[in-house]
Amino acid sequence: KEEWQENHRIKKTIAEAKDQLGTNGRVLVRASGTEPLVRVMAEGEDPKVLESIVGTISTALKEELN
Repeated sequence: KEEWQENHRIKKTIAEAKDQLGTNGRVLVRASGTEPLVRVMAEGEDPKVLESIVGTISTALKEELN
């Protein structure tokens, strides 16, 4: 369930997303406590940037965990 946290590509993708937002937002990636999935959330000023960030992280998760 927590193997994704040690995956190099996933960690790098999350770090890049956080760097992209800087102090203008935040990224939260966590395992669900009730379902077999990883939740990806982002907050910030530009919805298009946020959609891109969430999509990029989600893609990395799917490709690395499937």
